[in-house]
Amino acid sequence: AIYYFTPLYWLLLSNRFTKRILFRGFGYKGSLDFTTYPDTWIRDLPILKLGIGVYLANKATIGTNLCLADGTIYVAPITIGDHSVVGHMCMIAPGLRMGRNSELGSGSALGVRVTIGDRVNVGPCAGINHYAKIANGVKIGAQSYIGIRAQINVEGMTIPAFSNIPANSVINAEDDLQEILRSNGYRAEVRSTNKLITSDDMNVFTMMN
Repeated sequence: AIYYFTPLYWLLLSNRFTKRILFRGFGYKGSLDFTTYPDTWIRDLPILKLGIGVYLANKATIGTNLCLADGTIYVAPITIGDHSVVGHMCMIAPGLRMGRNSELGSGSALGVRVTIGDRVNVGPCAGINHYAKIANGVKIGAQSYIGIRAQINVEGMTIPAFSNIPANSVINAEDDLQEILRSNGYRAEVRSTNKLITSDDMNVFTMMN
């Protein structure tokens, strides 16, 4: 009921003492040094672990449980490492393990038991399907899709915006990524030009948008 009573939630979150009472009272055991908002959807606090300095933007959904059409309720812990950011309207399914200093862009969606390393940047509206694994330092461009059980094992790799990484793909080298992009007929344009986005100019695309 507190979720639907925004003024009370604001009051409770604005004071360290009342924030502690609220979260500890509902069984939360992790660090209290994090930022959240009245319209951030969090639940199942005993199985939620937030690191120091974590930021949960407004209207983000931290979904430690998932109800399916057949009546099944899937529940799994969520862990978010120190100083990581979950963006506006981002949706996280049960079982996420997210490292330190990583960021999930606005509107991104992560499936069941996704593993995100340290210093990972997931662009706006990107989708990462169930059981995918992302290595440290990887940058995933805006509106990209990472298929179910895909693995990106190259630290620091950049996945260009609008990429489609198929299910069960295993990327162990830059050549693996380029082969996947070619097989998908990758053709992403920067605004109205005919220039193709590659891993080398992803930063240019980010600045322009």
